[in-house]
Amino acid sequence: MGLEEQWRVFNDLILVLRKKGVQIPKEVMKDLHSAKIMISLLETKGSDESEILPRVESYLNSVEGFLFYTAEEKLGKGVAGEWMERISRARRAPARETEGLAARGKFLTGKRRGDGWVRIEEYDPALSEEIRTIAREEGLEVSSEPSGHTVIHGDMESIREAMKRIREKARRR
Repeated sequence: MGLEEQWRVFNDLILVLRKKGVQIPKEVMKDLHSAKIMISLLETKGSDESEILPRVESYLNSVEGFLFYTAEEKLGKGVAGEWMERISRARRAPARETEGLAARGKFLTGKRRGDGWVRIEEYDPALSEEIRTIAREEGLEVSSEPSGHTVIHGDMESIREAMKRIREKARRR
């Protein structure tokens, strides 16, 4: 089931309705936003599908009920039918694998509560090893993400000190 694809169709329909001057209730927008957050949580490693999936479906069903009733009323039955077909195709879309979604990098997993973290986008590949060295010298943990970002986590004061040193190195180049 393509939950994210469904979310996108609903989001697109909201944009179309807004262009037609339709006011979207705050509850509908809140449900759409909550669904997006839950979809992101669902796509993280170690998430509990049995708890999250029903909530996502509930949020999406709530949004769908309002949107298609409103679309039929404001856009006409023909256009609403086209949107129904789009959501039907989105439902049939295959679910994406969690591993392929890690590159988006919104949620960090496996970090201790209370630790700080910073995600660094490396513009200069030559600086990559120096970033890792400085972070380790400050007693911080370093990991790489598939997106090419480096994540440094640990004590906030140590992170600040490491970031000062990294900025100095980057300026000298």
